[in-house]
Parts: sequence; structure tokens; C-alpha cells
Amino acid sequence: MIFMEWLIYFLYDSTIKNRISWSMVLCHEQRDVAIYLLRRHTNKTLAEIGKHYEITNYSTVSTVVEKIKSQIKTDLRLSKQTKQLEQKLSKSQQQT
Repeated sequence: MIFMEWLIYFLYDSTIKNRISWSMVLCHEQRDVAIYLLRRHTNKTLAEIGKHYEITNYSTVSTVVEKIKSQIKTDLRLSKQTKQLEQKLSKSQQQT
């Protein structure tokens, strides 16, 4: 799971990452996207993902996943970035 998390942060849009005004939003957004992708592409439970991110309530993890699902439908930038991450993750998994 740590490799997948590292890959998500590494591949995330660096042009936005460097904008200071977006730094706090991006930090949460990166975490939320990582949680969403971990839930979608691993067999980890909500509790296991929550433990990794020091989230004590598994329902909070579920809320994050549902929030990102909803945002992907309405936020073109987030949708595009998430699809790109999924494609890159898929390629990296095929290489291993």
C-alpha cells in the first residue's frame, strides 16, 4: 500500500502542487484521492485504509470515498487527474 500511495503523490499534477494558495486543499485532495484509489484498486477494508491514514472511524473513510466519487462526476480537472493516475497505476502494476 505504501508504494501505491507514493505513486499517487508522485504522479499528482505538479503544476497545482506548486501553487501556495492550493497547498492545503491539495494536501487533503491528494489524501482523499489516494484513499479513493486504494479502496477501488485494493482489497483493503475501510478500517485498514483508515488505520493507515490515522482515521479512527471507518465511516469517515467511506465518506471520503463517496465524496471523491461525487466530485469526479462534476469536477473535470479531478476526473482527468484521477483517470490519468489510474492509467499510470495500471501500467505500473502490469510491469511488476
